[in-house]
Amino acid sequence: DGIENLIRCAFRENTDYDVRRTWPYSRFSFSQLGREIHKNFPVTESLNFSLDDIASELNVPRLKSLVVNIENE
Repeated sequence: DGIENLIRCAFRENTDYDVRRTWPYSRFSFSQLGREIHKNFPVTESLNFSLDDIASELNVPRLKSLVVNIENE
């Protein structure tokens, strides 16, 4: 799935997309990630994330799990 791969790219699991990635000592913005998803996948109408922005310390934020639900109206 393209959106899943883009999210995984932001969390440094692949290099498939040119998106803002997680960094130590920084804030990772899910609203920015949403903009990048809309830019790369224009048919996406709406997004919801279960997390707020991540303010990282020394460690680079990583995904423990990822679930992407696609709903059609």
